[in-house]
Amino acid sequence: MTALLFFCILFLINVINMDIFFDQYVHSRLNSNSIQEANQHVEKLFSENFLHKQYYINLNALVANFLDHKELNRVIKLSNNYLTESIEKIDTTAYALNTLEFSNYLNELNIPFVYVQAPHKLSTDFELPLGYETFANRNADNLIYQLTSIPILDLRHEVVADGLSHYELFYKTDHHFKIEAAFWSTIKITNFISMILDHNPDPFFHNATNYHWDTYSNIFLGSRGARTGECFVGADDFTIIYPKFNTSLTIEIPTKKINKTGTFDETLMHTQANIALDKEYQTNIYEIYLGWDVDYLKITNHFATNNKKIFLVRDSFARPVGPFLSLHYNEVHMVDLRKNTPSNLVEQINTAQPDLVILMFSPQAFEDKMFNFLP
Repeated sequence: MTALLFFCILFLINVINMDIFFDQYVHSRLNSNSIQEANQHVEKLFSENFLHKQYYINLNALVANFLDHKELNRVIKLSNNYLTESIEKIDTTAYALNTLEFSNYLNELNIPFVYVQAPHKLSTDFELPLGYETFANRNADNLIYQLTSIPILDLRHEVVADGLSHYELFYKTDHHFKIEAAFWSTIKITNFISMILDHNPDPFFHNATNYHWDTYSNIFLGSRGARTGECFVGADDFTIIYPKFNTSLTIEIPTKKINKTGTFDETLMHTQANIALDKEYQTNIYEIYLGWDVDYLKITNHFATNNKKIFLVRDSFARPVGPFLSLHYNEVHMVDLRKNTPSNLVEQINTAQPDLVILMFSPQAFEDKMFNFLP
C-alpha cells in the first residue's frame, strides 16, 4: 500500500510538471537547437526545477526507511546511520609516478614537498553492509606504498594514534570531515612540517580555547543527505571555528576579482558562499570557509611573525585547513587542480617561490586531473 501511494504521488507530480517542460522543449526547438540539445536542456531544467522536488525526495526516503533499504540514489546507509558511497578499485601507479615526477621538479627548485593523506569516512574498507564493496582506503594505501622518498603524513594513522572516534570526525550526511577535524589536522600538519621549515609552530594557535566554537543544530544536509533527503537519517550539527584574537589577513582570488583585507571571519569566511546560519537543512554550509572551490587563491597574514610561504595543492577536504594554516605563516597559496591547469600550477609555484609544497587529498578525490601536475 505504501509503495502504491508513493507511485501515485510521483505520477501526479510528473503530470503537474509536464506542461512546463513541454513549453521549454518547444521554445528550445524554435531557437534552432537540435533535438539532442533540446532534450539536454529539458533534462537539466527538470533536475533543477522539479516542482516539489524536495517533497519527492523525502517521500522516497520515508518509503526506503519503511522498507529498510540500505541504499538510496546510490548512497549507502551504514548501521550507525552514516551515509557513504562505494569507491571503485583503481590502479594508482600513474598517480604515483606523476607525483614523484612533481616532487623531482620541486627538488630542482629546492622546494621541499610532502604528501598529506586525508582520512576517508570509513576507517576501513570493510564496514559496508553485506553485498557492497569499496576500495577507498586500499587505493590510498597503494598510492602511499608507491610514493617512495616522499615525506608522508597519513592522518588516518594519526586518528588511531590519538585514540579518536573515527566517525565523530565526519558528518553523517556528507563525505567531508568536520571543521573540528580540519582544526585538528592543521595541528598535525604544522607539527609535521616544522622540521622541514625549521620553524616551530606557536602553540597559541593550537589552543582551542583561543577560538570561538559556535555550533548550530540540525543545520547541515551534506552532499549525501541532499540526495536522500533529511528524512533518511536526519541532518547534521555544524560547528564553525574562528579566532578570538586579533587578525589581519588579505585574500586574493584573481579569477573572481576578489582582493579583500580584514579579520579572519571577514576575509576567509562567507567569501563567496551565501550562508544563512539561521536556516535548517542547508547543503552548502561547508563552503562557509573560502566559499566555492576556485583554481587559485592566496592568503597573506599581516600579523605573521615569520616569512614562511606554504603552497597547498588540495581538494575540498583542505578548504578549511588552508585558513587555519594561514594563522601560522606569512602566506598560504591554495590550488585546486579540478579548476586549474598544470601550466598555471607551475607558473603559480614559480611566482610564489614557496618554502614548502603540500599535496593533500582524500581517497575519494583520486582521479586523473588531480594528479596531473606538470605541462
